[in-house]
This record gives sequence, C-alpha cells and structure tokens, in this order.
Amino acid sequence: MLFRSDAVNKLARGLGSDDRIEIPNFKLCTAVQSYGNYDEIKSTSFIRGKPHEVITYIEVSNFKPLTVDGNRYKTVLTQESELFTDSDGTLVFRQPAVTADDYCRNIRRDFFLVRHLTLPANLSVGSYYLKVRVKDETTQQQAEAIIPITIVAS
Repeated sequence: MLFRSDAVNKLARGLGSDDRIEIPNFKLCTAVQSYGNYDEIKSTSFIRGKPHEVITYIEVSNFKPLTVDGNRYKTVLTQESELFTDSDGTLVFRQPAVTADDYCRNIRRDFFLVRHLTLPANLSVGSYYLKVRVKDETTQQQAEAIIPITIVAS
C-alpha cells in the first residue's frame, strides 16, 4: 500500500509549475466531447443582427484541489465571461459567474470547463474581445484569457 502525506501531495502537484493558476487553452467551439477533444469554430467573425451560440472551452492548469474525507480531492473553480469593445474597452456583455465543483479519488492534473454562450444580437459592427476569467476558490487566484471577435455586416 502506497501512502502519501499531504506534504508529499502538495509537492507532487507543484512540480513543474510556478503555482499560479493558468489558462493554457481557450477556444470557441461548436461541440466539446472531452478534455482536448473539441470542434473549434472556423472563424471568430459573426454577422451583425442575430444571436450567435458558441461553446467556450477552457483548459485550466495549476489549480489546487483540497483533500476531503481523507481520500478524495475537491476542485472548485468559478468561471465568468465578459465582452468588451476593442476601441475603448467598454463592457457590452457579461455572462454571470458559475462554479464547478469536482470530486475525485485521484489528484487531477487536467481540468477543463465548458459553457454555452450566446453573443447578443444587438452588437454593432466592429472589433471586440471576449475575456474569460477563472478563479480557483481554494487559493483565490485568478487567470484570464482573451479571444478577439469581430462583428461584420451581412
């Protein structure tokens, strides 16, 4: 039987990282099957005047699970999305934060978040950037990632 103390588990989780939560991969998708298995949208240009449904796929690294019940690990991450104009940074859309709670008997090394997002129909022609923010509720650390988006005339 292999027994690992909390100190050894913390060391194992921290090897090869700078201990800051990160978003190494952020994509807009049409479908997500599992970790690393997704269908990325072909273009981040969308036609003005109609809503556009996409799926945000976010890979998260350097999160810190808590040990619970002595033999399980709990990861708690909060995700939110905001859309800003590229010209002056005005916030034009916000998707409220949601929290993902995950329990596992093993320490997770891979984690991904998936969420449906509908870009509003009332966006003007122009350039925008979609920012996602992920917060590790255990450490209170946050990471952000951005994808540029363009709204075009028909």
